[in-house]
Parts: sequence; structure tokens; C-alpha cells
Amino acid sequence: MEQLNRLASLLVAEKGFQPIDPHSDDWNAAAVVDLLAEPPPFGFVGTLARWGRTSIALVDADGLDLAGMDRFAGRFLDLVYWDYSILGASFGTLCFVFARPPAPATIDYIRKLKRSSRHDKAWMAAWTIDLSTSRVMSHRWAPFGLYPGRAYLEGAVRRL
Repeated sequence: MEQLNRLASLLVAEKGFQPIDPHSDDWNAAAVVDLLAEPPPFGFVGTLARWGRTSIALVDADGLDLAGMDRFAGRFLDLVYWDYSILGASFGTLCFVFARPPAPATIDYIRKLKRSSRHDKAWMAAWTIDLSTSRVMSHRWAPFGLYPGRAYLEGAVRRL
């Protein structure tokens, strides 16, 4: 999906996210390579040092069933956990990107895909991005203030 790639480029250029390279010294572990290579692939996974570690992932969600979304959430939490920071926490936003409007039940399901490992201070939330309406539907409740934020993503989607 071309728009997903352009959104990833904006996250890199404007917000400083760096694409995860599973072959770099920071990420060269069999578990990370497997998480990134497992089909279906993530469209983009980027990370950033910002008050701990912050990660974002974009997934082409058109045609993806709920079980597939759940598997992406599990894989992404594992990546967020792997990116644990010495500063004390890791946060991640998993964005399911739709070219066509998703069903309301799908949006509700995605909102409930929040995961955490409180003992290890790793949190992730799942958001819905509807490219056809330029809307971003975020999770409910904590964690609050995930970077880069819903307002930025909506503005970026409008510029695609």
C-alpha cells in the first residue's frame, strides 16, 4: 500500500522514528528477526528514544481478520518488550491502516488490543487509521499521550 509507505516516510522525516533493522547490532537477535519475518509482514516498524523507548508499527489491515490482528498485537508487544529501555519503560503504538472504512465492530476490537507487561514496563496500544476519511481512532484509557499522537497522525494522513 503506497499510502502506508508514505506515512512511514513522514514518521521517519518529521518525528525521527528509525526503521528497525533486524541485522543491526541493537536488533540482531533470532527472536527479533523471527518476529519481523513472520508472515504477514509489518508494513513499517520504527523506534525512537524519547522518555524511554517509543515504537510505532503500521499494518496493512484491509482483509485482515480479527485473529490476524490479535497475532500482530502479540508480535508487536514482543518487539516493544525487546526494545526495553534502561530509562525504565517502552511504549508502542500499533496502527492498523485501512484503505476502506472498517466496520465499527472492527474499530472496537482494535481499541481493546492494548497489551502490557507491567512488571517489565512495556505497554502497547492499537489504533485504527482510516485513509478514506483521514480519521485515527485511538485506544481508550491508559497509557496516555502516546507519541506521535492522534492529532499528528490525522494531519499526516490528510497530507498523503
